[in-house]
Amino acid sequence: MEVQIISKTPLTISEVKETLDDLEKKGELSGSQQKIKDFATRFNKLDKASATKLVKELRSADIPRMTEEAAVEIANMLPKNDGELNTVFAGKQITVTKENLKKILDIIKAQ
Repeated sequence: MEVQIISKTPLTISEVKETLDDLEKKGELSGSQQKIKDFATRFNKLDKASATKLVKELRSADIPRMTEEAAVEIANMLPKNDGELNTVFAGKQITVTKENLKKILDIIKAQ
């Protein structure tokens, strides 16, 4: 059976964990779903409401080229300094000014 992707939406780790928790209540998870749930449980840093709020604040911070994917990745990682934060943008070949990096870190610290 061929898998067809209908749409793509970036999810925070907390959203993934909650979705898999709901699926588990309805029945047993597949092996890969259980591995993903274990990962999400281990590395989840924020509850769903806090992660959603952080993504929303990052998206509305008026930072040029801040995509939803980058905002979700930042919410998942919760970088503590410029070096860690730059790894998010380096993979996307996006340059962010020092002022905007500071703005992002300030938003994270306010959580």
